[in-house]
Amino acid sequence: MKKTIIFIVFLAAVLVLSSCITVNINGGDQTSGAITTAGQTTGAQTAEDVTSSEQTTGEEVTTEELIDTIPEFFAGYSGYWTNKDGKFIFIGEDEGKYRVSFGVWNAGGPFPAGNAQSIEAKDKTSFKLRVLIDALPDDPEWYGEGYDAYYYDLSLADVSADGERKITTKYIGETEASTFYYHTEPENPFLGQ
Repeated sequence: MKKTIIFIVFLAAVLVLSSCITVNINGGDQTSGAITTAGQTTGAQTAEDVTSSEQTTGEEVTTEELIDTIPEFFAGYSGYWTNKDGKFIFIGEDEGKYRVSFGVWNAGGPFPAGNAQSIEAKDKTSFKLRVLIDALPDDPEWYGEGYDAYYYDLSLADVSADGERKITTKYIGETEASTFYYHTEPENPFLGQ
């Protein structure tokens, strides 16, 4: 009888713990961040530091009204998004992986880029896309010191109006949000303005 009670308690504990685990499978790079447990994380963090994330939504809406998968998000937001300072965010697919790249037009050099890991729809027009930024090795002759892979939570709001597609978000490493405008050509649409 004692063994049966211990077994039932053990089984209940396993069920409770397994209900707190989410496995994010998106066809991209599966790393230590692919398994997450309840708890809030924000901003840029190293892959080793991140072991948890919590998915929440704003108002109570049904999932049919929200973009709730990475392919669905990329179908609606793929392309170049550039702000008036010449910084851009590229959202698109590369060799079957959902990628996000950050850059500055005509600046040269390596810029942060990585695979999308998960998407959280805060409401119909606000999203948080978790990106695992690729590690960059040191290269003293070209750009200097590299960095380890880390997670970046790209929060954005769709503020499109009057037929013009635009989002507001913080460019990686910045503290202030700015407006980014959609375009399909790989060039700065504000050059010469």
